[in-house]
Amino acid sequence: VETIDEVLMNHERFLNTCLQELLLTEREGLYRHLSKVLSTCLTFAYNLHRFNHNFGDVGEDGKLRQIHNRAEGRMERVRQSTQTYLALLSQRHYSKMISKFKDIFESQLQGFLRQIQQESTTRYDHFLSNLATRLDYNDYYSSVLESAGTASPPESDVTR
Repeated sequence: VETIDEVLMNHERFLNTCLQELLLTEREGLYRHLSKVLSTCLTFAYNLHRFNHNFGDVGEDGKLRQIHNRAEGRMERVRQSTQTYLALLSQRHYSKMISKFKDIFESQLQGFLRQIQQESTTRYDHFLSNLATRLDYNDYYSSVLESAGTASPPESDVTR
């Protein structure tokens, strides 16, 4: 670089490359799919937090407070907590909720990967191909896509 103009051109080229590779330019389809995936992740985290909060204190009673030895008290609390969580996890509602989140997440992630593949072939952006490879590094979602064909689970409200 010999002049300030060359420095400015190189810097502008660098900034444009950053904007493109961070998906900040003309990527409405990708934004929409990515937003769905992230929204599902947030809803899942919120529901697990709510589940933990609602059932975290189940099983606490006065019997535990009467144990004088700290180690025995801790072991009893852990045992009771484990039994409580195992009972809750075996309920049909919990496994149904997890299964529903899994189906919706996989469907949305597959949509996001499809959109990435489409955009990378349309615009010949190599970084999108690299992103798709990193997201589907073991070809799990690609194989699920191929076996499922075009059928995908409904993207409904998962908070019920």
